[in-house]
Amino acid sequence: MWALLPSLLSSPHVDPPAAAPQNRGVLAKVLSCAVVGLDGELVDVEVDITRSQLPATTVVGLPDTAVQESRERVRSAIRNSGLSWPNGSKVTISLAPADLRKEGPAYDLPIATGILLASGQVVADVEDAVFIGELGLTGEVRPVRGLLPMVMLAAARGMKRAFVPEQNAPEAALVDAMAIYPVTSLASLASHLLGAVPIDAYHREPSAGQPEPPANVTDFADIVGQEHVKRALEVAAAGGHNIVLKGPPGSGKTLLARATPSILPPMTEDEAMEVTRIYSVAGLLPSNTGLITNRPSGRRTTPFRTQGWWEAGRSRARGRSPSPTGESSSWTSCWSSTRASWRCSGSLSKTRRSRSAGRDRPSRSRRVSSSAAASTHVRAATRETRNASASVRPN
Repeated sequence: MWALLPSLLSSPHVDPPAAAPQNRGVLAKVLSCAVVGLDGELVDVEVDITRSQLPATTVVGLPDTAVQESRERVRSAIRNSGLSWPNGSKVTISLAPADLRKEGPAYDLPIATGILLASGQVVADVEDAVFIGELGLTGEVRPVRGLLPMVMLAAARGMKRAFVPEQNAPEAALVDAMAIYPVTSLASLASHLLGAVPIDAYHREPSAGQPEPPANVTDFADIVGQEHVKRALEVAAAGGHNIVLKGPPGSGKTLLARATPSILPPMTEDEAMEVTRIYSVAGLLPSNTGLITNRPSGRRTTPFRTQGWWEAGRSRARGRSPSPTGESSSWTSCWSSTRASWRCSGSLSKTRRSRSAGRDRPSRSRRVSSSAAASTHVRAATRETRNASASVRPN
């Protein structure tokens, strides 16, 4: 053994065996946005494609049902656009930050773009671009809600380009610091990124001025009477105060509320931008619409929306789904004062009792008994009033 040692030391160096090639994935990163309240939040869409004997597509990052279903929409859109889906691979899609809940179909377009980049079908620099849009099965790009606050945030974070649905282009063009590219389909976006068929940037059209108000607008000057209510509305409009209209049916609450915007001053540029952002998040902004300077009726005043008390008070008191963004109760359609007050206080008291008892909602027997007791109390009060009026009636 010791005799063989010099020969082993003098032998040429032998390289170790080469390691087996690792199945490394291909990573691509695309920027998108989410809506949190009325503001936007940047979302990193990371796509990793790895060869695997068990093909699968996984979306992580606290997605909701609509985002989970984007796997099927994106797969069909890529195939129907003449592109290739990475078959025989495991596709992992991460939406960061992971602790922020992702909602809605606005991540379809960035996910599809990330898959095209990771699979090598598209080679482009998208570090300064943000992608927002929903995909149809044919590859068409559909509009989404809340685009304006997304683009505003992207511009504030230094992004230079935004690829948005064509119907949302006028809305996104309100942000002057961004180059807006209206996308009609996934195939056109791929052609643009490859440099084959460029997409022209959208330019905002100048304002045409204040339109003429339509003839069917309720004017404050056309209301006869109700001088004390009109005075209160004028004070509220001049000082920017809140106001509650409460009274029996037919007293003119809805008419006065609808006529109040006619005495408000025109919106400033900042106010119009804020109103447009609220309408965008609430999904009330029509397609191909830019800055809101008019009410839905056509007058260039602050938009006004009413909501019945049964949609706001009772839904919040009974723990139902919250009202849409920008909604508030104006009490313009309540019942008589006594009955409306009893209904709201009864709902709140029943909610407190149910919470203290550990139940989400009071039982039906308790609701029926409360309604019966209240009806009995009202009938007794009515009889007492009739008896008192009969006793003082002259002979």
